Amino acid sequence: MQACVRLAVLWSRQHPLMLPLFLLQSAQSNLKSEYKDGMDTEAALELGVKVLMKTIDSAAPTSENMELATLTVKDGRVVQSILAADKVNALIKKVIDGEAASGDV
Repeated sequence: MQACVRLAVLWSRQHPLMLPLFLLQSAQSNLKSEYKDGMDTEAALELGVKVLMKTIDSAAPTSENMELATLTVKDGRVVQSILAADKVNALIKKVIDGEAASGDV
């Protein structure tokens, strides 16, 4: 059975209110411009990583300063899954490599 993905929940271990306002506005702008209806889970997680990388105070983001989780609907119930550190690190590497290839770094 295919789970219906509605939302990728992402957060930084930094308290969001501690972030400068311009970073929050930049993150919101990126989400608005790059989010597309019908994104699969992997694409949504990559977008979340890309946005969080612009807001966290770290030159080298890792799973130590970023956690990712997904919410899915399965059998009529909402299921939260927190991604393992190795999966988070792999997503971060994929985003960094993608930005390097496109010249966005």
